[in-house]
Amino acid sequence: WTQTRIPYNKKAPANEPNFIIALSGQSNSQGANSFYDASEPNDQPHARIFGFNSKMQGWEIANLNTESLGAMEHKALGCQSLAFHFARRLVEAYPDIRPGIINYGIGGQPISRWVSTENGDIFETHKNLINNACSKLVHNAVDVILWHQGESDGWDESKAEYYRNSLDAVMSQYRSLPQCHSRTPFIAGETTGADVGINQGWELRNTELRGLNIDGSPYTRCVKCQDLSNTYDEDGRTYWHAGIEYPDKIHFSAKAQRMMGTRYFREYRSIFEM
Repeated sequence: WTQTRIPYNKKAPANEPNFIIALSGQSNSQGANSFYDASEPNDQPHARIFGFNSKMQGWEIANLNTESLGAMEHKALGCQSLAFHFARRLVEAYPDIRPGIINYGIGGQPISRWVSTENGDIFETHKNLINNACSKLVHNAVDVILWHQGESDGWDESKAEYYRNSLDAVMSQYRSLPQCHSRTPFIAGETTGADVGINQGWELRNTELRGLNIDGSPYTRCVKCQDLSNTYDEDGRTYWHAGIEYPDKIHFSAKAQRMMGTRYFREYRSIFEM
């Protein structure tokens, strides 16, 4: 990776995160149906990557097989995490960066559960988690918000304006947190390209998500993901885990989750290459 300068806190204590990643969304943000591989080097813990364990109420070394990357009520142990792979790219590029991940999302949920003027309960829980996690650090700031949601608001062509406005509201809410500001980067990703046709079915909201690349803001991005493999066919075979078959086209494969981390990282870094 080229050494583009990005902001992080070089004065934070060496045993604490100095770059905070807030991750939210529905099931693909939680790595649903894509699993840790003991033989894959990129899936292993790294001494400079941390996660906030909401059960233990503390920071620990991030591990795909523990609740350091999300409570198991909503993120099964051993599931993948695009934020973890984003963090791996960070530590490869910057020898003194220590990413910390604060994750909270729930599979199968519409964007209304993040919008404060509607239900907003998932956002409120994530906000409280961010407040708690950051209060324990010298570096009391969120450096990037990673978002993956849209499938549950697909199917309905009349929802385009609603989803666009709701996405703007979610970005504004996160950026209004005490740990954020108006220029905190917000990076989203496309849903899988495996439904009935391009920009149809669950893919329908990709149009609004891609709008982040042309909204005039240098601090928003949408990552290309439609070309990545899903759990139905990873490397030409049906995907299995613990004796269970996952012929599933809506969820990204483990290989795709790793690539998503890289692509989210590249989009984040591009913000500072201007």
